[in-house]
Amino acid sequence: LVIENLYAESFSQYDEHLMVVIASHLAGLIEYTRLREEAEGRARSLGLIHEVVQPVIGLNDKKEVAAITAELVAQYFKYELAVILLMDNQKNFTIQGIGGTHAATVKSALAGQEFIIEDGVTGHVIRTGESILVNDTAQADLYRPIKGWEARSEICVALKDSETILGFIDVESREQNAFSHNDLIAMESLAGILASVVSSANQY
Repeated sequence: LVIENLYAESFSQYDEHLMVVIASHLAGLIEYTRLREEAEGRARSLGLIHEVVQPVIGLNDKKEVAAITAELVAQYFKYELAVILLMDNQKNFTIQGIGGTHAATVKSALAGQEFIIEDGVTGHVIRTGESILVNDTAQADLYRPIKGWEARSEICVALKDSETILGFIDVESREQNAFSHNDLIAMESLAGILASVVSSANQY
């Protein structure tokens, strides 16, 4: 917040104090607005997650769960790419669901390639179980593009049953800064629910 005047000695200490008070009030209003928008965004995301998980709760076929979820995540959240990988009987992570406007492009690009790159984002999430949000892949040391598909933003979260990683959700976009912190929280919430569904399917 800046005020200026053409004439010298135009402002007094009173003006300075007044500016400090005004700036403080503005900062409070801006922060309140930001927090309200963030809360509203989280509420919208949780509503969308409810829509996504409703059709898969109670299903016992893991592949069906992953396929439906990937399609619905891409549809409701308007993601360009949503991929769900689950651990198979050979303890390998394989794509069980893929959705989004660029799903066909990535399927084609993956012919003969692995989606999981050991020293990339996906490999890191599998090793550590930690979620990753990248909003500029050009500046991210962990990002490794797939030949034929290069994202600019990526979120990757693990599906965990206690300390066991059952799979992960990966969403990507060709746009920089495509995802917010709310998107990360939404995908982590979804991963928690999916982990329970997959764990039940495993037990079944």
